[in-house]
Amino acid sequence: MLAPPHPRIVVNHLIVALQGREPVSREHHVTREDLFAAVWERPLTKVAADYGISDVALKKICRKMEIPTPGVGYWRRRECGYPASIAKLQPLSDDAVDSVVIHPPMESSSVEVLEGVPPEAEIAAALAKTPSVDLHPLLVPVSRSLQATKADERGILVPRSDKAKFLSVTQGSLERAIDTLDLVLKGMEALGHTVQIDTAIDPPLRLRIADDNLGLSIEEMLLATARPATEAEKKRYGSWHTEHYDYAPTGRLTLRIHGAFLPGTRAAFSDRGAQQLADQIPKTLRGLLVAASSHTQKRLADEERARQWAEERRRYEERERRRRREAQRAKHLSALADQCQAVDHLRAFLNTIAADSTALADVRIHDLGLADWLAWARDYVDAQDPRLNPAWWDIEEIVPYWDVH
Repeated sequence: MLAPPHPRIVVNHLIVALQGREPVSREHHVTREDLFAAVWERPLTKVAADYGISDVALKKICRKMEIPTPGVGYWRRRECGYPASIAKLQPLSDDAVDSVVIHPPMESSSVEVLEGVPPEAEIAAALAKTPSVDLHPLLVPVSRSLQATKADERGILVPRSDKAKFLSVTQGSLERAIDTLDLVLKGMEALGHTVQIDTAIDPPLRLRIADDNLGLSIEEMLLATARPATEAEKKRYGSWHTEHYDYAPTGRLTLRIHGAFLPGTRAAFSDRGAQQLADQIPKTLRGLLVAASSHTQKRLADEERARQWAEERRRYEERERRRRREAQRAKHLSALADQCQAVDHLRAFLNTIAADSTALADVRIHDLGLADWLAWARDYVDAQDPRLNPAWWDIEEIVPYWDVH
């Protein structure tokens, strides 16, 4: 029977498990002996391709399973006919594992087919039921703020209110950006999701889907043209500022969803030629929902990974605690034995001195005669004897835990 896989070794794409769907490629149960034979039969890149993972990931698995791998130049030597010795597979240590389950990563394109995301036709049907006359309440103060504001040196409107800091457009694109966002917000609400403005977060326009809070913003692409900086610009920005840019609006809008996503997730949607964002709202909304679902799956995967790491850390710390306590006891045992041996040696010495006390009758140590000194010495030795002094059995005092490595 295969041993349970080590949490750091199971190369498992958690998205597959969380969605309850079968992975794109079949999982591989690999024993230590089989993997050892494989990596010495063919290069790591080819063996890794069989499992659907990278050679770097396979190298990490081999390291955890304590499998030696061919060094640099090994395969070249074999190709040229030179002798190339194969390493021996040594016995496992306590921390290693003898089998793993390898799951190839899910292809990034599978993010586009996440369950729970409605098709475009369903989104379009929901949009048809939304009111189209009045502007969305969240956008009314935003529109007023930007219509009465000034533009920066690039021509981008600078909002007076923090509530409008999710818009970065020129005056000429403001109305279309507001209208596009109006369709997006109404569409999201029609699909059962919540939109709000929270100035404590950047960007302040927030999309709430289930337990996840994502940001929405819209921006206009500018065309930058380099030119030599004027003397006034050099004086303003510094003498090193020898090049400056002039900006021209392009009218091309990009809608972004802000969060952490799986690789391959599309989180930006732009005008495409003559087709503007407002002309492809159902497709854009579905893309936003896919990105939001990707964000959720990544969060769950990160939480599961963090849980596994925390559990592995807990196990490591428990093993380390037991190891250090064992080392502490062994060191204390040696200290007791050494102390008893030293005490017995001192007693033998004192007995020898007492036997020759007549010859040493005139000896004085400080203000003590020999008899008084012998009495003091015996008391001192008794205090150092673990068999007479219980203090020597206080392991934390004799061998502090922090002093054990």
